[in-house]
Amino acid sequence: MTVGSLYADVLGLLGDVERALCTSQFASWRAGPDRDWACIASNIEVETALAPADFQSLLADFLRRFADGTPPCDAWKFACWDHQRRGARVPRAHRPQVLGRAMPARQYADLLFEAEDSEIASREASLQFLREHAGRAHLSGPHARTLRRAPLSHRLIWATFNSAAPDADPFAALSRTKAAVRTAFGLGHLQPEETLVLLAYRSDLPDADWPLHRPTIADAADGPYYRPHVDPLHLHGWTCPLAPNVEGLAGQPELVHAALVGVGLIFPYHIT
Repeated sequence: MTVGSLYADVLGLLGDVERALCTSQFASWRAGPDRDWACIASNIEVETALAPADFQSLLADFLRRFADGTPPCDAWKFACWDHQRRGARVPRAHRPQVLGRAMPARQYADLLFEAEDSEIASREASLQFLREHAGRAHLSGPHARTLRRAPLSHRLIWATFNSAAPDADPFAALSRTKAAVRTAFGLGHLQPEETLVLLAYRSDLPDADWPLHRPTIADAADGPYYRPHVDPLHLHGWTCPLAPNVEGLAGQPELVHAALVGVGLIFPYHIT
């Protein structure tokens, strides 16, 4: 724990018993054999993006669930789910015009298949649809509608953007290989051979009033590959590239926002 950290300040707002329970559980994770939970505990202790009141609420929610008999890992995850999208909102003047999302192609194919009024006959047909139309810049008619009416996620969306050109494709500077995307975006929860779909979508449409937030430990929940950005005033987060990073890829900007459908999708999309 860093002396003078946000975490230390928030612990000071808790009662003696609650403070002891938090520090004991997080120390147990950090020193335990599960490296994922050791990373999560370390992230908690260096968090910078949550407001103190939200951080205190998150810890209190975790402790309530823990006291009610929920296993500690589940208690943390569920408490985080109730405290997502609490990071600072990106001001309108700094809102990137184009966002990007990298996700497993099979996961996106399932979203297309499960979408309301989907005309795709099966999950495998949905995956084949994605492969057939990847790289096509001029999708229109029913093919474009299939993509635009499907959700990009059922839950929180982690998005990226091009910090040098916020109106450009966020993936244009990468080689778009499985290894490069997985490494640069810190997607360690995915297997190296996982096929990914790279989606770019507009965040500046007339009705795009959904807020973008800087990510926090609550957004990451039980994900161990998130790393809090050290600057509490920064407008967004940065990914932590996976090791071994043989290409020397830089971390990428990251934001979170609520789930939405693909109305603003930009074609072509790409598959690794």
